[in-house]
Amino acid sequence: MRRLFFLLLISVGLTSCGDSDSTYITSINNNSDYEIIVHFPVDSSLVCNSNQETIIEEYWAGSVKKMSCMTPFIFKHDKAEIIINGGAKILTKDIYDDNNWLCKGEEEWSLIMVGSYYSKITTTFVITNEDIKDAQQ
Repeated sequence: MRRLFFLLLISVGLTSCGDSDSTYITSINNNSDYEIIVHFPVDSSLVCNSNQETIIEEYWAGSVKKMSCMTPFIFKHDKAEIIINGGAKILTKDIYDDNNWLCKGEEEWSLIMVGSYYSKITTTFVITNEDIKDAQQ
Protein backbone atom coordinates (compact mmCIF):
# COMPACT_ATOMS: atom_id res chain seq x y z
CA MET A 1 0.00 0.00 0.00
CA ARG A 2 2.84 2.37 0.85
CA ARG A 3 4.52 1.68 -2.54
CA LEU A 4 1.28 2.43 -4.36
CA PHE A 5 0.94 5.72 -2.48
CA PHE A 6 4.53 6.77 -3.33
CA LEU A 7 4.08 5.68 -6.94
CA LEU A 8 0.94 7.81 -7.18
CA LEU A 9 2.70 10.75 -5.52
CA ILE A 10 5.66 10.50 -7.91
CA SER A 11 3.34 10.22 -10.94
CA VAL A 12 1.42 13.34 -9.96
CA GLY A 13 4.67 15.19 -9.27
CA LEU A 14 6.14 14.29 -12.67
CA THR A 15 2.92 15.15 -14.47
CA SER A 16 2.76 18.59 -12.90
CA CYS A 17 6.35 19.39 -13.87
CA GLY A 18 6.49 21.16 -17.18
CA ASP A 19 4.68 23.75 -19.16
CA SER A 20 2.00 23.93 -21.79
CA ASP A 21 1.72 25.91 -25.00
CA SER A 22 -1.03 28.23 -26.11
CA THR A 23 -2.15 29.57 -29.46
CA TYR A 24 -1.61 33.30 -29.97
CA ILE A 25 -3.50 35.01 -32.80
CA THR A 26 -3.07 38.61 -33.97
CA SER A 27 -5.74 40.01 -36.27
CA ILE A 28 -7.18 43.18 -37.75
CA ASN A 29 -10.95 43.43 -37.89
CA ASN A 30 -11.62 45.85 -40.75
CA ASN A 31 -15.19 47.07 -40.16
CA SER A 32 -14.73 49.91 -42.64
CA ASP A 33 -15.68 50.44 -46.27
CA TYR A 34 -12.03 50.57 -47.36
CA GLU A 35 -9.36 48.07 -48.29
CA ILE A 36 -6.46 48.31 -45.85
CA ILE A 37 -2.93 47.15 -46.56
CA VAL A 38 -0.57 46.41 -43.68
CA HIS A 39 3.00 46.76 -44.95
CA PHE A 40 5.90 45.52 -42.84
CA PRO A 41 9.45 46.83 -43.46
CA VAL A 42 10.69 43.34 -44.36
CA ASP A 43 8.80 43.69 -47.67
CA SER A 44 5.75 41.72 -46.73
CA SER A 45 2.22 43.04 -47.00
CA LEU A 46 -1.21 41.78 -46.04
CA VAL A 47 -4.49 42.95 -47.50
CA CYS A 48 -7.37 43.46 -45.05
CA ASN A 49 -10.54 43.55 -47.10
CA SER A 50 -13.46 45.70 -45.98
CA ASN A 51 -15.85 44.18 -43.46
CA GLN A 52 -13.59 41.19 -42.78
CA GLU A 53 -11.21 40.02 -40.10
CA THR A 54 -7.68 39.19 -41.28
CA ILE A 55 -5.24 37.10 -39.27
CA ILE A 56 -1.84 38.78 -39.24
CA GLU A 57 0.01 36.02 -37.41
CA GLU A 58 -0.67 32.83 -35.49
CA TYR A 59 1.89 30.99 -33.39
CA TRP A 60 2.38 28.73 -30.37
CA ALA A 61 4.20 29.90 -27.26
CA GLY A 62 4.26 29.27 -23.52
CA SER A 63 0.95 29.50 -21.73
CA VAL A 64 0.07 32.22 -19.26
CA LYS A 65 -2.19 32.23 -16.24
CA LYS A 66 -2.79 36.00 -16.40
CA MET A 67 -3.57 37.70 -19.69
CA SER A 68 -2.37 41.22 -20.47
CA CYS A 69 -3.47 43.06 -23.58
CA MET A 70 -0.62 44.80 -25.35
CA THR A 71 0.28 45.83 -28.87
CA PRO A 72 1.62 42.66 -30.51
CA PHE A 73 5.38 42.39 -30.93
CA ILE A 74 5.14 42.24 -34.73
CA PHE A 75 3.73 45.78 -34.74
CA LYS A 76 5.99 47.25 -32.06
CA HIS A 77 9.15 45.68 -33.48
CA ASP A 78 8.53 46.00 -37.22
CA LYS A 79 6.67 49.36 -37.22
CA ALA A 80 4.04 48.41 -39.77
CA GLU A 81 2.73 50.99 -42.22
CA ILE A 82 -1.04 51.16 -42.70
CA ILE A 83 -2.15 52.08 -46.24
CA ILE A 84 -5.84 52.84 -46.75
CA ASN A 85 -7.50 53.28 -50.13
CA GLY A 86 -4.12 53.49 -51.89
CA GLY A 87 -2.90 56.24 -49.54
CA ALA A 88 -5.90 58.55 -50.05
CA LYS A 89 -7.03 57.90 -46.47
CA ILE A 90 -5.20 57.73 -43.15
CA LEU A 91 -5.85 55.86 -39.92
CA THR A 92 -6.53 58.20 -36.99
CA LYS A 93 -6.59 55.42 -34.37
CA ASP A 94 -3.09 54.67 -33.02
CA ILE A 95 -2.21 51.07 -33.80
CA TYR A 96 0.75 51.29 -31.36
CA ASP A 97 -1.41 52.21 -28.36
CA ASP A 98 -1.99 49.17 -26.10
CA ASN A 99 -5.45 50.51 -25.20
CA ASN A 100 -6.63 50.20 -28.82
CA TRP A 101 -6.16 46.42 -28.93
CA LEU A 102 -8.85 44.01 -27.74
CA CYS A 103 -7.84 40.72 -26.13
CA LYS A 104 -9.91 37.63 -25.65
CA GLY A 105 -8.75 34.40 -24.08
CA GLU A 106 -10.07 30.87 -23.80
CA GLU A 107 -9.34 29.30 -20.44
CA GLU A 108 -8.65 25.65 -19.74
CA TRP A 109 -7.70 23.75 -16.63
CA SER A 110 -4.59 21.60 -16.56
CA LEU A 111 -2.73 19.54 -14.03
CA ILE A 112 0.50 20.53 -15.77
CA MET A 113 -0.26 24.22 -15.22
CA VAL A 114 -1.62 23.48 -11.74
CA GLY A 115 -4.91 25.23 -12.43
CA SER A 116 -6.42 27.29 -15.19
CA TYR A 117 -4.49 28.99 -17.97
CA TYR A 118 -5.22 30.65 -21.31
CA SER A 119 -5.01 28.08 -24.09
CA LYS A 120 -5.86 30.55 -26.87
CA ILE A 121 -5.31 34.32 -26.83
CA THR A 122 -6.63 36.52 -29.63
CA THR A 123 -5.42 40.11 -29.92
CA THR A 124 -7.50 42.19 -32.34
CA PHE A 125 -7.29 45.73 -33.67
CA VAL A 126 -10.71 46.96 -34.83
CA ILE A 127 -10.97 49.62 -37.55
CA THR A 128 -14.23 51.42 -38.34
CA ASN A 129 -15.10 54.23 -40.76
CA GLU A 130 -14.83 56.65 -37.84
CA ASP A 131 -11.14 55.74 -37.45
CA ILE A 132 -10.34 56.87 -41.02
CA LYS A 133 -10.10 60.33 -42.60
CA ASP A 134 -8.91 61.87 -45.85
CA ALA A 135 -5.13 62.24 -46.10
CA GLN A 136 -5.42 65.95 -47.11
CA GLN A 137 -7.26 67.01 -43.91
